[in-house]
Amino acid sequence: MRMAIDYHDDLLFTTLKLTYLGKTLNSTTGAPIILIIWVSVFHRH
Repeated sequence: MRMAIDYHDDLLFTTLKLTYLGKTLNSTTGAPIILIIWVSVFHRH
């Protein structure tokens, strides 16, 4: 249960970071980068 909570918090924090990163970067280049990072994160777990 503890690992699930930590994983959920980490996932939420990562999502917030990527959202902030996407808003900071140019929208045309930011979106594909977020998609690539998102896919790599999911494939790692």
